[in-house]
Order: sequence, then C-alpha cells, then structure tokens
Amino acid sequence: MNQVPKDEYASTTDPDTGEVTYTEVVYWQKISIEEATAFNSSIVGKYIFVNSGVIRVDRFISQTQVSGEILVKLSANVEAIARSWTIKEPIFNETFGYPRAITYFQQRLVLAGSSKYPNYIWLSRTGDESNFLTTTLDGDSFTVAASSEQLSNVLHLSQSRGIVVFCGGSELTINAQDSLSPTNANILEHTAYGIVSTIKPIKVGSELLFIQRGAERIRTLVYDYAQDGLVSNELSVLASHLGEDGGGFKEMTYQQEPDSVIWIVMNNGKLATLTLDREQSVIAWAKHDIGGNVISIASLPSTTGADKVYFLVNRDGLLQIEQLKESLLLDTAITTQVTHTEDGCTVKHSLINILGENVAAYYKDATHTYAIPILHREGDTIHIECDDLVEEVIIGRKFTAKVSLLPPDLSQAPTTTNPALFKVDHLNLYMYKSINPKENGEMIELKEFDEEALDKPKQFTGQKRISLDGWNTYDNFKLEISQDEPLPFHITAAVLEVNMIDR
Repeated sequence: MNQVPKDEYASTTDPDTGEVTYTEVVYWQKISIEEATAFNSSIVGKYIFVNSGVIRVDRFISQTQVSGEILVKLSANVEAIARSWTIKEPIFNETFGYPRAITYFQQRLVLAGSSKYPNYIWLSRTGDESNFLTTTLDGDSFTVAASSEQLSNVLHLSQSRGIVVFCGGSELTINAQDSLSPTNANILEHTAYGIVSTIKPIKVGSELLFIQRGAERIRTLVYDYAQDGLVSNELSVLASHLGEDGGGFKEMTYQQEPDSVIWIVMNNGKLATLTLDREQSVIAWAKHDIGGNVISIASLPSTTGADKVYFLVNRDGLLQIEQLKESLLLDTAITTQVTHTEDGCTVKHSLINILGENVAAYYKDATHTYAIPILHREGDTIHIECDDLVEEVIIGRKFTAKVSLLPPDLSQAPTTTNPALFKVDHLNLYMYKSINPKENGEMIELKEFDEEALDKPKQFTGQKRISLDGWNTYDNFKLEISQDEPLPFHITAAVLEVNMIDR
C-alpha cells in the first residue's frame, strides 16, 4: 500500500474572515509490485524493522525482493503499509565510526563513544556480546545517552557500583535498583573534572584512578556513603610540580605486587611513581630518571611474586625493552664476565661505551653485596678492582636514590608551629637490609662495636639513632637520606626528635 494524491481538493471557509482554504485530498491506493522500488544492493547487512520483528538482510535479489534471517519474530505475516516499516544500518561502521571505550557489566558488553554518536553508550544483550538489537525486553540490548552541562563525549568506561562513564568534562554512572535493563536504567552525573582521552583509568582496590583533563593531576573516584554517590579527591596535591615539570602525564599502569605502585610516564620521557596503600595510610610520590626517554610502560600480573613491569626506552636512538627488577641495583643492568690479567681485572661490553661516565659495577654472592671501584674506562672496557675469585660482575647505569624529608610542623587549631625556630636533635632511621646510606652526604655508620672494621659489609635491619645539630627555620631546613652506590637501600620509617622555640 502507498499514500498518493488524487487531484481532488476539499475547501474550508473561515467563519470570521470568510477566507477559503483548499486542501489536497489524499487516499490510500494499492500499487503493483513492479511500481515499488524499495531496495538496492546497499541494503545487504542492514536490518528491516517490520511488524514488531527484525530481519537482517543477507542477499539482494531485486528492487522489490530481498532475503535474510529473522532475528526477532514478527508479530504478524500480513503486508506492512508504507512508513510502518523501516530500514536501519549497523550503528558501527566506517561512516558512523566505531566505539572508543569498552567494559563489561552484569554479563553485558558495554561500548561507547563513536565519531557519529560521541555521547552514546550501547549495552549488549545479557550473555550475548555480539547482540546489540535494541528492544524493551529486560535481557535485550539498549542504548543510553550521556548528558551533562560539561563536555559529554564519552572517552572511557569502567565499573564501580554501576557503569562509570568518563567524559571530557564529567563523570557519570549508569545503574539500577535491580538488574540493569532497558526500562530501569538510570544515568547520573557525580563529579565534573573530565579525563584525558589517551589514558585509561585504573582500579586500585575499591578506587578508580584517572588523569584529570589537562594531564597534570591524578584523581580518585570512590563511593561515599555520606553522599550516596561517587566523590573525587586529588592525589597529586603534594606533587603537583611533577606533572608540570614533566610536561604532563602520558601513560599510566598499576603494579599491584609487591608494593601497590602506580607507574606514570611523563611527556619529557621521565617516570613518576605513586605508592598507594590505603590500609597503611600511605600516599607517596617519587620521580625517576633512568637515563633514557621512556616511551611506554606495561605491567603484567604474575602467578607468584612481583608483577612484571616493562619499559620501552629510547637510549640515544636505540630502542630497548627493559624489565624492572627490584633486586637489581643499577639501571640497564647486565651480567658480564671478568677477565683477569697481570695488570688487574677488566670488563668489556658495548654497554660500557653507551653509558660512558655513568657506568658502575657491583658483585653479589650468596650473603654479601659489594660496590666495585672502577679505576678507569677506555671505550667499551673498564678496569676494576676485584679479587681473583670474582668471575662475573653486574654493570649498568649508576643512579642516586634520595629521600628528602619535609620540615616538621605541629599543627594545632587555631595555631601552627611554622614560624618557630626548631632543632632536630636526632633522626631515628628504620632500615631493612641496607648498606651504608648517607645523611646529608655523610655516611651513616651501620657497623656494631663488636664488628671488625675490615669485615665484609653486612645488610643492616633495624633502627639507627643519628645525632643532628643546629637550629633551623622552615625555609632553610634540609634533611636528605641517600644512597649513591649500587648497594641495598630500604627505609621503612624516619622519626624526628624536635625541639621548638617561639621567635
């Protein structure tokens, strides 16, 4: 059936003005199949919605005939009049674009953010990842549109008490009182910070961590019972200079074991780490320079022991994939053989020439670790001081591990001790398997009274009470604990004994 004009007109006269209006009379008229031109070859792969059913077109036969598979049963097998049926093409294609964000929730595949529909979120049929035919049945696919006063283009998806939708200017959730379905889905905005499009959020415990729009701040997104919604707190308050100095954050990954560390690649090729342990109230930032430009980073879980962290590094034009190992005491470390001659011990390797003056070496046996003095270097060869029993050493790039302590402040509302003079009498340093750290450049003596001065160095575990002198202000206070040799260095706590006087 089709709707066509019949060249007849009905007249209507306005009772107030007397104006006559003519309206063309339209009748329903049956046309022949030969007169209909409903289809063409481009219909293959599209869907026909007719009589409450859905048909996927698999073959084009003629302009009036196609064949396909019935995906949703039709409610009737009678003819459908014009404009009572529609042809729709797949939502994901080269014309409309493909989704950029993906997650899973309650056995549904969730996709979002195509170029044609940047604020749409598509949920698949329950238990059927490839079925995105939208109906009103509870288990079938449906679509939700993100809307906000801020930018609402969907950039990333995750889940926390629902589907978390990260947009260019806001953070929203899709949830329901019961199981999520087309008839009960709610989408709510919680915060409005925005996320970087190129860095996917990560989940640490019950928190979601994401890089705020601008790429210089890292925030959490966590459920708050008092507000009955998601709230966001900034984790980079005390380290805001890292993102600014590094040209912004570029990539992020999470190493869960052994110490719950978030690794961040910055645009200047350097690294930053955030150690986050809520159970122990630990939020600690650190900056790392590994002597090359880090391009990318990845963390892979391990069945036993620490997660494996890999770096893609550009070292003077040479691209290398390097693995992080906590047990190594040098960057770009490699084990090499020692050659014993009448002139002493030498080590030859191409890495030595690349590292130049930054090369260092150490030797490790079953119980002891030794930093090996380098007498001099010639190209790719170094001359070292070692015993005849040493057959191989570990060489690599030397670095300095440094901890800078903040000035002590005893805050008590409504006052603070910040303007006062203070004196740190002692530093109580708690260490684990450490050798010869330094305090403000001076070596901390870890040998006990009953040990001989020439005994092999032992790894120290315990407390050292270090005497300090001098009055300080908050502006000139400096206390650094460092290790510039390839030796073990682990600090578990630093406690200050402080005296204060008012000015």
